[in-house]
Amino acid sequence: MKLMIRADDYGYTVPHNDGTIEAIENGIVTSVDLMLDTPGSIDAMERIKNYPWISIGWHSHFWGKPVLDPSEVPSMVNAEGRFKFRKDQSLKNTCEYEEVLKECRAQMNLCLQYLGRVPDTTWIHQ
Repeated sequence: MKLMIRADDYGYTVPHNDGTIEAIENGIVTSVDLMLDTPGSIDAMERIKNYPWISIGWHSHFWGKPVLDPSEVPSMVNAEGRFKFRKDQSLKNTCEYEEVLKECRAQMNLCLQYLGRVPDTTWIHQ
């Protein structure tokens, strides 16, 4: 039997990343789920490169701000430029498919830019 220990919400904030890195170095974490639309995402990607054996998952929930300029995904954002459906999931039904696809591609390109690869897995939040 093999056990996988996943650290969730990696990239949420820099302090959260600090805890995740500590858990990797001093614990048994074998996988992280990376949030790409949150304030600590760039820091998270720069730091996880030092741990190439850690599996990286894409935590694709779209709760923060888009990677793209909000003007490129207007059906997905509120007046503040943040994803509009964090608290009201029914608003996902008002998003334009092409904009969602464009944002997903932008998030994968961000991974390629900072990690040199895309995540190994994904977990789609409904």
